[in-house]
Amino acid sequence: MKIGIIVVLTLFASTFAAYFLLSDAGRVGIEYRGYVIEMS
Repeated sequence: MKIGIIVVLTLFASTFAAYFLLSDAGRVGIEYRGYVIEMS
């Protein structure tokens, strides 16, 4: 349970870091256990 929460928080942090650090982020999509997180 604790590892799952850490993994999800790391995925969210990575998504936001990629969005702000890349000049042309395009589309960022992450799929984890049936949940899909997409940002453009």
